[in-house]
Amino acid sequence: MRKPWIRHTAWAFILLLAGCGQPVPEDIELADGIDAMHAEPAGAGHADVQFLGVAGFVFRHAGNTIMTAPMFSNPPLHALIPFAELNADHAAIDRFLPPVADAEAILVGHAHYDHLMDVPYIARRHAKNATVYGSKTMVHAIASALPAERLKAVNVLAAVPGRAGVWIHNARRTVRWMPIRASHAPHVGRLTLLRGSYDRDLPRLPRTALGYLEGQTYAWLIDFLDEIGAPRLRIYYQDSASGPPDGMLPALPEKDQRRVDIAIVGVASFRNLEEHPERLIRHLNARHYVFSHWDN
Repeated sequence: MRKPWIRHTAWAFILLLAGCGQPVPEDIELADGIDAMHAEPAGAGHADVQFLGVAGFVFRHAGNTIMTAPMFSNPPLHALIPFAELNADHAAIDRFLPPVADAEAILVGHAHYDHLMDVPYIARRHAKNATVYGSKTMVHAIASALPAERLKAVNVLAAVPGRAGVWIHNARRTVRWMPIRASHAPHVGRLTLLRGSYDRDLPRLPRTALGYLEGQTYAWLIDFLDEIGAPRLRIYYQDSASGPPDGMLPALPEKDQRRVDIAIVGVASFRNLEEHPERLIRHLNARHYVFSHWDN
């Protein structure tokens, strides 16, 4: 088991949060409000996209519901200093999380506290039928909180440059998703905090922010399917800005090709990457883009 770098100090965590709070690029034309999202993707019908804090979303389409890792706890700065105990805010989750009992999957991009900490409680209390997908480190970090059959590591299934990944389907085969190997933007200069991984299950949930190691980061390609199994609505999702080729779409067979309808693009620490998110925007050529990370 690789250990976190325990010499990170309080100022580093403050810089981490400062990096997450940067504004979006000034040279990209932004829609005023949410009116632009009212346009329906071609041939897809109505889709509902709801923000769940940090980079968490719930996607609903044609009676199907898929989530990405939500975050409502928003711990104060003093809770992020090394060795301070950190716990999910169950009251905040119960108050603000919309009904997600019908969610079939929770997709986790990486295992830092601000993406993973609320997931075990949400999966136990609110999304009781959802399976949680992410890296091996994600599975090991929260293995004590959920049954093994509800935790799925996707490392061997992910798309990598030059090779498509494996589609994962829901039980009714009306939705599918593919992990895409990505990376986490540096928090400060070229420094990415809380790098590392776990190779066995932790006996309990991490006690501090230091315990939530990144593991392998993934973007996700999510397809809502029509009656013959062809993609009807396509969503690209990333919870952390990545430098190319990480996070880029793989080449897909002709039968699986479709334009991305909605792209969720992470912009935290974008200034520490070259030409992000501009390069990803040109690569995806999506109909709509949503920039996300912290809700401030």
